[in-house]
Amino acid sequence: MTVSARMTRVRGVLLAGALVLTMLVTGSLPVAAHRELPGPTVREQKIEKVIRIAKKQIGDPWVWGRTGPSSFDCIGLVYFAFKKAHALRLIGGRYRTIAALRQWAENHTGESRRFAKRGDLVVWGGTKHIGIYLGNGKAISALVSGVQIHKISRLYDPFTTFVHARRAW
Repeated sequence: MTVSARMTRVRGVLLAGALVLTMLVTGSLPVAAHRELPGPTVREQKIEKVIRIAKKQIGDPWVWGRTGPSSFDCIGLVYFAFKKAHALRLIGGRYRTIAALRQWAENHTGESRRFAKRGDLVVWGGTKHIGIYLGNGKAISALVSGVQIHKISRLYDPFTTFVHARRAW
């Protein structure tokens, strides 16, 4: 073993010893040894805000063509929640019909019948109804009976697709 290799090995042993000694004396790792877990991304923070806003509307009545703040149709609730959360960019940046939103997604974010994440949009009946995906097979949407959380399979119109909100900010 060369002198250089021996010195490198000795340094490693000394560093490991110093780390163990620090842990024994202080009961924790030195600050430099702590690894920070990554926090939520900007997208995830925006999506959680969208969902909180949508949930605050639970019980508000359904009225065709309304975009809030106290009554909604289905696309109106989606638009209201994303706009109020300053997250419209995640779904194209402006109000669109359900069909136009699906068309925009085809070119920008995609849609699928699987791989949904919280905050993606859920479409039923081709383009008849839309809501916001909450996870675990549930969505929030403005139904004729008012804004409520429900299972994706609960609606009369069959589930069509998930429209993916932008994955990267």
